[in-house]
Amino acid sequence: MLALERSGHVEFNTLPLREWTVDGKRAGKTRVAKGLTFATVDAAGHLVLYDKPKKSLEMVNRWIARHAL
Repeated sequence: MLALERSGHVEFNTLPLREWTVDGKRAGKTRVAKGLTFATVDAAGHLVLYDKPKKSLEMVNRWIARHAL
């Protein structure tokens, strides 16, 4: 993600990762700038939906609703 050249990439690359939460508990980390969002889900492997169904559903629901993580 950091090597992706696009408008706003300098701002995106300089922002720190911040925590996002589900039910008041840390769910992962995220970075957002100029319409690009990067997010991680803590303790999930490559099958996030299987490993962390509640966190992944919340992430997708927020994305569809255009709400911040």
